[in-house]
Amino acid sequence: MTIADLIQSLSLLLVAGALIASIRQTRAIAHQARQATKALQDATLQSFVRNQNGSREAFFLEHPELLAWHLSTRGYPATDAEENLRRLYVLNKFDIHEYNYLAHSEGQFSDDIWSGWKNVMLVDFNQVPEFREMWPAAKRFLAPSFVNFVEKHCGMVLGK
Repeated sequence: MTIADLIQSLSLLLVAGALIASIRQTRAIAHQARQATKALQDATLQSFVRNQNGSREAFFLEHPELLAWHLSTRGYPATDAEENLRRLYVLNKFDIHEYNYLAHSEGQFSDDIWSGWKNVMLVDFNQVPEFREMWPAAKRFLAPSFVNFVEKHCGMVLGK
């Protein structure tokens, strides 16, 4: 083997090593990008729930006539101001329950945290009359997987 052959062999090994290192770096970067994208999606959903609920509360608390209008245009019952505020609370809770369900489904909440929150949902859906009253109209605005979960585990199918 000549010196030129030896140098070529070493060069080939160095290039192969560089390619392997490059592949590993590319995989690590792709993994980080997926994690960053997921974190951004999660933060966006959380921000959406917080902003929607906050803007509803801030606006409708001062304008009961607009809250009644909002409820009726979405297919919810609208009666007096006090009952409508309860309905607004239920709408906010639907969003929070949906967010927590989706977060658990995507592995963001441990089973321990979810177990407690699921019990809160069961009480809300089974013992608070406004949840049953609002559910038929509300479910079309919620994630289908959450609707299926509620109807399966909380007994919220129409007619029950």
